[in-house]
Amino acid sequence: MNLSRRWFIGGAVSALAFGGCRMFSAPVGKYSSGKRKLSFGVISDVHIRYNSITHKVGTDFNQSGETLEKTLTWFRDQGVDAIVIAGDIADYGIIAELQVVADAWNKVFPNNKAPDGRTVEKVFVAGNHDVEGFKYRSFDLSYWSSKEELAKILLVTDFKKNWEKIFNEEYNDIYKKEINGYTFIGQHWGKQGWGKNCKFDLIKPFMEENKSKINTSLPFFYAQHPHPKNTCHGPNAWGADTGITTEVLSNFSNAVAFSGHSHYPLSDNDAIWQGGFTSIGTASLRYLSINDESILGVKVPGSFENAKTVYNGVKSSEAFQYLADENKVMPGIDRYNVRQGMLVQVFDDCMTIVRRDFVHETIIGEEWVMPLSTAEGKPFAFTEHAKRLKAPEFPKDAKVTVAKARGKNRGKKGVAPVEKDILAIDFPTADATGINNLNHYEISVEAKDSSKNQLRRMVAANVVNPGKKVKEFTLKIACDTLPKNTKYRFVIYPVSSFGQKGKSIATDWI
Repeated sequence: MNLSRRWFIGGAVSALAFGGCRMFSAPVGKYSSGKRKLSFGVISDVHIRYNSITHKVGTDFNQSGETLEKTLTWFRDQGVDAIVIAGDIADYGIIAELQVVADAWNKVFPNNKAPDGRTVEKVFVAGNHDVEGFKYRSFDLSYWSSKEELAKILLVTDFKKNWEKIFNEEYNDIYKKEINGYTFIGQHWGKQGWGKNCKFDLIKPFMEENKSKINTSLPFFYAQHPHPKNTCHGPNAWGADTGITTEVLSNFSNAVAFSGHSHYPLSDNDAIWQGGFTSIGTASLRYLSINDESILGVKVPGSFENAKTVYNGVKSSEAFQYLADENKVMPGIDRYNVRQGMLVQVFDDCMTIVRRDFVHETIIGEEWVMPLSTAEGKPFAFTEHAKRLKAPEFPKDAKVTVAKARGKNRGKKGVAPVEKDILAIDFPTADATGINNLNHYEISVEAKDSSKNQLRRMVAANVVNPGKKVKEFTLKIACDTLPKNTKYRFVIYPVSSFGQKGKSIATDWI
């Protein structure tokens, strides 16, 4: 497989051309001997939200229609032919929420046209929030005097009619569009349920009926809300479907699936998977979630120290009480200060994917360059991708410092946070190789007396703005959780999205 030149060009051109995040990722022909055939943007989990008290929609930063408009504008300026939204567009499933999206679209693409006159197609699919978000506990049902009044504002009251009126195009539970000679298929959430009912089984008869109409010499693109089972983000990805999509698409090596739902970041290199087909997780344009349950199916010891958003104190709403942890003293990552999406460009012989953060306007890692010829193998199969990226490493002669401090834990249900003694462990960021494969740090707390409490902690790395270089990282840990009556030390490993560990650095015995 001859990928070395493309990968070299991918890294070099991304660094030069995308430094300011303002221009096309590479001049046409840099990756391929041919002309760019197709370009499209991909986002998911927009979650435009209606405020039942103020009756305003999409005005708060966390549910901002402004971010969506800026994102659509950036895609427009890259010359896209289409934009995919892989579900959860309207947070509560309210008509006015979806209208905000349509208004932003019509402002950026009036009559579905870019300023140069080209048509830009919508490839939108509904997610669970679009269909049933009003059922979720953060929605104030008590504000409406009757179910009849509530029904007037809900998309699901007549989903087909509402969708067609808002977006001015036909609604079908599963549909197909041809764009620049390439096939796009979308399957809505529809009447899908959770768990064992999350089948997305309309794809089976649909592909049987349409397989003869799909050009097998070209990639085709498919969108649904949940991840196809056992594909991107590994076997334990949150909210994956039951596997019918994986079963069906595995018969089409030219299929490329896009899915959301989990909100996992694009800085995770397991967001792209190749097996019988290609499956790509799309992150979120509203907030980040962190896959702290497992790394490619291997259970990690508890959640990351900084994985959850902090809602301190006994006044926290019931919905967020489970985020409290009396043993953790690190502030949670600001998961709402991140909005991610991707730009996909298709050439004769390869497809390139730029990952972008739309809040910080930074590029996330190197471009993914995927050969379209099956004869060139599957460079994004997890095992192949891991080999190429290797493990993250600390800088040469990296040092660790430890300082005593005071801090507060996160509290627990019904109990306010408590101030206590903590240790702050500072160490340099493990990006010495420049390969952008750092996912998290694993910290072993080793006691000289092996019979004492031996601990292992995990802390997520710079997932919020991975395009920004962070020189130093700090782990905070409560002293009352550490081994007693013995000396101990901290041993720190940088770990990749694929669980690869770099060389450790360690403190002296304390």
